[in-house]
Amino acid sequence: MTTYFVPPYPTRPEKALPFRAFLALARRNFLGIFDQSCFDRKFISTRLLNRQVFICNSPETVAEAFITHHESVERKSPQMRHALAPLIGDGLFISDGETWK
Repeated sequence: MTTYFVPPYPTRPEKALPFRAFLALARRNFLGIFDQSCFDRKFISTRLLNRQVFICNSPETVAEAFITHHESVERKSPQMRHALAPLIGDGLFISDGETWK
């Protein structure tokens, strides 16, 4: 018998949110801004607040991003480092160069 574990997750809107609701929710819960259809696909490319965002929702697409195409996701902006460091420390998501490898 195969069992599938589904981790807890925030409530997902059924469809894309209006812009004001999107901004209000993004301040509190960044994962909550993505509607259900975003989680039904293995890979998503979209623009959020004038930035290109890529979302990998499968082990294959995560491996492709972090192993095959690591050069493109390795570098982080100073703003991203500053925002993420208190949450996740100096780990994979904000490191680059030798630390990242």
